[in-house]
Formats: sequence, C-alpha cells, structure tokens
Amino acid sequence: MTHSYDKTQTLPVATGGRVRVADAAAGFARPKSDALRPGHPVGDWRIEQVLGLGHADILYLAQDAVLGQTVLLQEFFPAAYSSRQADGSVLIRSPDDLVPFEEGLKQITAEAEKLAALQQDSITRTLRQERRHGSVYVAVQHEDGDALDRWRLRQPPLDRPTLLKTVWPVLEALAALHSADLLHQGIAPETIRIRAGGSPCLVTLPSSHRGACGPSSGFTAPEQCGSDQATGPWTDIYGLGALMYWLATGNEPTDAAARLQGDVLPRAVQAGNRLIYGEPLLRAIDQCLDLDTSRRPQNVGELLQALEATDLSRTQSMSALQPSANASTPQAATQELSRGAPGDKSRYRSVLGTLLALGIVTDGKTDAGRQVALQALLQDCADACTQTLKNSSHLRMNTPDGMIMCFVEDPEDALESALRLRELLQRGGHALALRIGLHLGPIRLQTGDDGKTLVLGDGANVAQRITDFARPNQIVMTRALHDLIGSLSDNAQGLFRELGVHMDKHLRSHHIYEVLDPRHRPAAAPVTMTGFERTASFAALASLTPEVVATIEAELTAAIGPLASALVKKALLRSWTADGLREVLSAAIPDALAKQKFARARRTAAL
Repeated sequence: MTHSYDKTQTLPVATGGRVRVADAAAGFARPKSDALRPGHPVGDWRIEQVLGLGHADILYLAQDAVLGQTVLLQEFFPAAYSSRQADGSVLIRSPDDLVPFEEGLKQITAEAEKLAALQQDSITRTLRQERRHGSVYVAVQHEDGDALDRWRLRQPPLDRPTLLKTVWPVLEALAALHSADLLHQGIAPETIRIRAGGSPCLVTLPSSHRGACGPSSGFTAPEQCGSDQATGPWTDIYGLGALMYWLATGNEPTDAAARLQGDVLPRAVQAGNRLIYGEPLLRAIDQCLDLDTSRRPQNVGELLQALEATDLSRTQSMSALQPSANASTPQAATQELSRGAPGDKSRYRSVLGTLLALGIVTDGKTDAGRQVALQALLQDCADACTQTLKNSSHLRMNTPDGMIMCFVEDPEDALESALRLRELLQRGGHALALRIGLHLGPIRLQTGDDGKTLVLGDGANVAQRITDFARPNQIVMTRALHDLIGSLSDNAQGLFRELGVHMDKHLRSHHIYEVLDPRHRPAAAPVTMTGFERTASFAALASLTPEVVATIEAELTAAIGPLASALVKKALLRSWTADGLREVLSAAIPDALAKQKFARARRTAAL
C-alpha cells in the first residue's frame, strides 16, 4: 500500500460548522512530542504515522482493527490548554480550561456525526468516533492516490472538459457540506486526492475551532485573512475558483492577504487560454475570485448558473446536484418498493439486496421473558453498529429468533456492520451471542398489516439458512457476496476463509466463506511516501463518458434493481474503461441469463 501524504503537511479539516485552512499554511508549529508515537494503541486503532499537527488536533495514519483497514485518525488535542501524559492520554492544563475543552469536544463530536450522515462519494467518509485517552478520536476513510497537485504533474495540459471533470466532484462535495450547514474553507490541490479510477475526492475532517489564517495561500479567501467580511458558502466558492484558476493558468492565485493591500492578480480571462477554455468559463473563475463576497456566486447553485455557458451539462450529469422529482435513488426506490396497500403482493418485484441475518444463540430452554430481553439487547446492538449509516440505507425486520437487516445502498455497509457487531459482542461481555450470516440475493420489500416493512424473498431465506453453519459470534458469507466485495473493495484481501459447500436442511447447497477477524490478517506492506502510480490519467477515461456510464447503470438497474446506483459509484473508483466497469459489475448479477446479456452488451460495445 502506498500513500502520498506529505509528512510536513497538515490537511485542511472541518471546524466549528466550518472547515479551517491547514495550520501548516497558517505558519503554526507545535512540538512533535505532542503526537502519539507509531505503534501506540488507541482503542481498536494503532498509530502508524503522524501526518500533521494543528492548533486543536493531530492527524495520524492508523490501522483500524475492527474494520481491517487504514484510516485517517483525528485526535482532539488543543495545544493551548492540553498536555500529553506519559500513558498517552490528554490532560487539561487547569480548571479554567475545562469549559473550552468540553465545548470543543462537543463541537467536534457533533460535526463528526453530521459528516458521517452525509455519505457523499466525493467526500472522505467519516467511519466512527470514540472517547479515549481523555479526548475524542474520529476515524475517517483513508484514500490511496496522489494529491491533485502531484497528480497534475504527470498529466498533459487540461482542456475545458477535463478541467470541469476534475472540479465536478468538488462541487458535489460542497453542495453536500453546505446542505448540512458545514463549510470546508480549505479547498486546495493538496486536499483533493485522485483515486485509482481517476475520480477526485475532497479530504474533509471535523474539527473544533476556526484556525487563524496567518500567512495565507492563494486558495484562501480574504474573509479568512483579516477581512471584516463574514464567511459563508461563498468562501468555499472562492477556494473552488482559485482551484480552477490554478488548473486553467498553471499558476496559484496571489495570496488574498496581499490582494487586500493592492490587487495585482491577473484576471483569468487574460491569463487563461480563451481558445481552450472559452471566455464564459474564465469569466466565471474571475467572478469566484472577487474580493467582495457579495459579488461572488453565493452558493453552488449560483455557480452552476455561471457555468451554464461552459458546456458543463455535456461534461457531467447534473442530477447529483439538481435531482429531479422523479429521480431514481436507492432511498426513493426503497420507499416505492415498500409502499402500497397492506397484503397487496402483486405490485412488488424482486430486486437485489445485501442481507445481514442475525440468529440469537440459546440453549433451547429460554422462556418468553428471556427471549424478549435478548431481542431488546439485539436491537440496542444493531443501533450501535449502524449509528454512522443513514436510516434510509438499511431496513430491519425482527424474526422469531433474531433479526434480518437489508442494506439497499453499499454492500460493504453490511460487512462493516457485521464486523462492528461481532466486536461489540466480544468486547462487551454480553449475555447475547449471535450466529451471523451475510448474503447478496433477490428480495421483495412489502408493507405488512401493521404498517411495518417486511423483507421477503429468496435472498432473505438464504441469509437466515446459512446462519445455521456459523458458530456463536462467527460471521459466514455466501459466495455471491464474497465475489462482489472482492471485486469492489481494496480491503478484502486476507479477510475471508473458504469453508466450502454446505447443505441446509432443505437440501440446498451453499458455498460459504468465514469472515475473519481483521486483526489476524497478514500485516500490510510498509507505508511509503512515493506516488500512487495506478491513478489513471484522463486520457484513459475517454471511453467512460457520462453517457456510457448512464447506459451501463440503466442496464444493471434493469437486472438487479436500485442497488445498481451504489454499485456503479463504487465500481467507478476501480475502473477507467467501459469494459472494465462492466467486468467489475458483472459480479453483482446472480441470474446467469441476465449476466450473459450484460456481457453481450459489453462485447457489442467493443465492436
């Protein structure tokens, strides 16, 4: 595994309903001795490397034993009123510092919860948070790949469509942040990472204060650097405009602090190539970089209006930021599938879902009262292991001996929930023990007579049956889900052990795998600081136009249902050609005839 984080660099992170500029850019330095040493355990995390030290937090690269993956780990550690104990815990310096410390703790916790609820593909995903060592730690998805500035060095000059493809995911990210009353205030090439498939992702972490600007970079808005103007969505618009200026001209804009003393920044419409980028795009960039906040686009919607003349609509689909009332999303599809008159089965068709079946282990002598208590405990555990997921992303249905959970968006959500649940049972000393089964298969969502949604179909049946093959607190998985996760995830290596074919009491065979404890996997390769050479160039993405992606998604939706939307988004992170995308997605189609049809479309498109 390779990483391209610069050890001297502090990443911009969210703060106080805002996201501050990197403390490194602010000229702030704190002693490296404040940071935890590599190898230090923090709950289920183990520190690998220090990435940055800021005013109020320290950022690490860490291994998450529960999820079995590398994460960014943010530690709340305000330098002004905290110190490090010998055991690694955070100590408040004096009683007078208790109130601001607790306020910051509450703020970072609240912001982590907001970010976790976003589930936006173009934002680094907030995975979980825990109170440890006298402070709070937030684990965020780590993205392999180069930072945009390093990636840009290996690319040919960008044309207008390529520039817009590069900034489009950042627009999506800002729209999601602003809708949650969060700002980023740290958009810069080093905070945007290019994934293996070529898609940009905005690094976003919660924090607890607005950092001082100090010496600013050219991507920092004037209201962050001494101007008396208020910050708002227009502040992120400035950062995005600076990013587009840099991509179009090759030069970083003049520092905003210097511009306030005397604006000598060459306008984009003069410094950029009008034949390549077009005057409308260059004028939109200049509008974003206006020193007066009132003359900039005030939000993402207004910026889109300013970009209308740049052929943006032919570069990327605008549905992600401006969904139509009839847009087909996993949430909308789930509501549609489960709506209708109680008992009316005729209007429901089978779709593909990821099932997590939980069977309570008993000795056969459990009375009714004890069973009710165990069901209540199971409900609490299910709440705990899915707290970072959107409510609309999964459904639950109680069964006589446990529960079935149906995940309608990301199949990896089901696996992560199962891992968290097992860890919770093992760590908490619970009286509850479960047999845990995971399966990818056809389901039907139906509204019962009591108004609750029922999860029916062969997929639910198989998920329940394979739990019989599991020992208490063991996770087993069918081959269908095993193959799909293996094709979509970089974190699957070494996580599964083949158990072979087992026959259930109905004489049906199931090829199953055991999900191992991530902490017992082979050690990951040493972290290096070289570039991520697998990152695709946009030249390789030529065959994967938005129109082609839309066609492939439509075909997959016809075969498996609304889960297709989430699978396509994940597969795009690992594919940069149309054939490659189809190959990855074909693992999701259980029906042999439908898989062949999908493959024929691939061959036809290649001719």
